[in-house]
Amino acid sequence: MRLGFVKDDYTQQAECITALSALAMELGIHIHLVVHQNKSEGHKGQAGGKRSISGAFEIIANAHNIVEVQRDVNKGEKISEVFQDHRIGRINDQEKADRLNTLNGVPDGKFILHAQREGEQQNGSKYLWFLWECQQYVSHPQGHTDHRPLHFVDVAAEADRQAVDHELPTSEEMGL
Repeated sequence: MRLGFVKDDYTQQAECITALSALAMELGIHIHLVVHQNKSEGHKGQAGGKRSISGAFEIIANAHNIVEVQRDVNKGEKISEVFQDHRIGRINDQEKADRLNTLNGVPDGKFILHAQREGEQQNGSKYLWFLWECQQYVSHPQGHTDHRPLHFVDVAAEADRQAVDHELPTSEEMGL
């Protein structure tokens, strides 16, 4: 879609993925290519798998790692129903809290490793829980001490930077 060629031009897709793979190996880098699942595959609640991708076979044949992120659509629908039932008065505050508490123990999705060239593990998976506040998946359920957003900034370096910032004079102190 974003590479600029027709979605059913499998020859051009194959040439592109072969060129990307060669470039990654030549430069010693990782290239991440996001490929969507066929719309005809993976009906609601069904696992997709690496063979359900939309595009040329060479996309999976040349990939060094193939991962899939699955979202639990059924859980999302159940949570939506809880909020709707509460809004229209079918359940009270306590019933809403109880139902949501039960659903919080159910994973929101799953990270699946389908293939790992030259890796130590194949076909591994890990449950994921979604944090709405920061739009991130995490690996621990609500209530766990590690159920919190991942920080992509070195916390110690950020603290050092803030400490240095506090040592600098303010604009008022400088007469500005």
